[in-house]
Amino acid sequence: MALARHPHDPDDVIAKCKMIVPGVFKPEGIRMFGLNDLFTKPIFEALLIQLGLMCFCTTFDPPEEGLPALLYPSFGFWVGVSIILVRRPRDPTKGDLDFIRRGLLYAVVLGGSIALWYWGTYRGHLG
Repeated sequence: MALARHPHDPDDVIAKCKMIVPGVFKPEGIRMFGLNDLFTKPIFEALLIQLGLMCFCTTFDPPEEGLPALLYPSFGFWVGVSIILVRRPRDPTKGDLDFIRRGLLYAVVLGGSIALWYWGTYRGHLG
C-alpha cells in the first residue's frame, strides 16, 4: 500500500506555481517582488532632494508661491519614476538611473522658475 501524499506537499505547490509564474519560484523559497538594488540608492537620493527643496521653498515670501512651484514639477517627476519602475523593474538603463537621481532637481529648477516667472508676470492680469 502506497502512502498518500499530503494535498499541500511543498513540491506540488512549487510545481503548480511554476506553471502560473515561471521563473519566480524556487525550491529554496519564494523570491520577493520588489525594487532592484540598483533603484534603491537613486530613489533615496531623489527623496533627499525632495526634502531639501521643500525646506528651501518654504522660505519664499509668501510661501504660497514657492510650494506650488515645487509641487507641480515634483508630481510630474514622480509619475515619470513610477512609469520607469513599472516598465523596467529588474534591469534599469543608465539613463533611467540618471533621471531618477537628478531629474527632480532639473524639473523643479526649470519648472519652478517658469511657474514663478509666469505667476509674477501675469498675477495682475489673472485677478
